[in-house]
Amino acid sequence: MVSYRLEKMNEALKTTIAQIIVKSVKDPRIGFVTVTHVNVARDLKSARVYISQIGSEQDKNRSLEALQHAASFIQHEAGQQLRLRYTPKMSFILDHNPDYAQKITTLLEQIHQHESE
Repeated sequence: MVSYRLEKMNEALKTTIAQIIVKSVKDPRIGFVTVTHVNVARDLKSARVYISQIGSEQDKNRSLEALQHAASFIQHEAGQQLRLRYTPKMSFILDHNPDYAQKITTLLEQIHQHESE
């Protein structure tokens, strides 16, 4: 079970990281990226940042690579904005759940159309 403190940290980091990516990270490899959720470890030393992006796998991989490259900058900025004594080390991971949800929706629509005929 995730404690209230961790849940609050996850949400604060999610919002802050999203703002930093949009406003401060100026890497042209980063497309329209959405931070879907953040999981901070119980010891607050590391955080997994899940992102999603619309586009090809190549675009997604380029954005992920650019974010990994900018991770220390994002970590520093998040620590300053949230006034944390220790900012978790961030690793960025592609979140495939939105793609999976879209695939399920498309399949359900096809089934519904097939039943209508």
